[in-house]
Amino acid sequence: ATTTPASAAKRAGIPRIVHHIWLGSALPSAYARQRETWEAHHPAATGWEHRLWDDAAVRTLRMVNRAAFDAAPNYGEKSDIARLEILYQHGGLYVDTDFECVAPFDELHTGGVDLYTGRSNTAAAIELNNGLIGATKRHPLLMAAIRKIAAEHSRDSAMASTQGAALIAK
Repeated sequence: ATTTPASAAKRAGIPRIVHHIWLGSALPSAYARQRETWEAHHPAATGWEHRLWDDAAVRTLRMVNRAAFDAAPNYGEKSDIARLEILYQHGGLYVDTDFECVAPFDELHTGGVDLYTGRSNTAAAIELNNGLIGATKRHPLLMAAIRKIAAEHSRDSAMASTQGAALIAK
């Protein structure tokens, strides 16, 4: 049988990397405390790595959607774009900085799962949430979302409806 990088990544499971993004200023102490809950439930001693992507770190990414990122009018939209690129390139678990962790996610990172998302309960319905996404490196659904942003940006730089939770739900 032939092994492709995608199938090898799938067998290896989702990397034990927790990604957070904070752009525009230093991470406020309230959000730093939230990050500490993720570090407590996912310690380095058990193979977890924690990355905080700030402006300088995001500038180092080779992004398909650099133009869309640069054109985004606020840090929330920039983060929506960057998280997909980060997960596609590195794999792992992206979590919004305002999420508190109350239990470890180890079982989702052992090789049997290649993608998962959070779920939001809204007044209208239950929807997938892009505030918590776990994925293997180079997951094809992430690339599909990245390409969707690129296509929408080439048509219209006002992309709020094509990113974030709305994009993940599509």
